[in-house]
Amino acid sequence: MFAAPSPPGISAPRRPKEPKSSGIPAFRRVAEPKRPYALPRTAVLQSLKSLMRSRVFSPGRA
Repeated sequence: MFAAPSPPGISAPRRPKEPKSSGIPAFRRVAEPKRPYALPRTAVLQSLKSLMRSRVFSPGRA
């Protein structure tokens, strides 16, 4: 019962953010270096892309 609310709790803040920003403004915020969490977020995205490109972290996705 305690494990159930754990996963949704992490995804909860991310879900309302997408529809709230309509998706388009969300990308603008991530690209803007004004936000402190935007820089690390871009780095994470680039890291994921690099991993996907190297096919190291792609068991059967790409």
